Amino acid sequence: MVDHTITITVTEDEARRIEERVATGDFVSPADLVHAAVVSYIDHNDDSALDDARLRQLIAEAEADDRPDVDAKEAFASIYAYISEVAAKRDAGP
Repeated sequence: MVDHTITITVTEDEARRIEERVATGDFVSPADLVHAAVVSYIDHNDDSALDDARLRQLIAEAEADDRPDVDAKEAFASIYAYISEVAAKRDAGP
């Protein structure tokens, strides 16, 4: 595979965050971090991963699930409450 150079523009905050991650030693360069991010994005957003057979399997599993239905508003309220709780603990520090 031949490398191809692409120039991107990021915000000051994004640049700072990239530089911080490189400074930790997790990545050898900003390009290394961007490469890892692109590969991760492609791996997790591959449309072919949810083919017709997998979608039918998920539907069958959902239909066979005997747990009671949950109102969507209640479910999302519960999720948002959990996220707020986790964020509050994170912001409170150690």
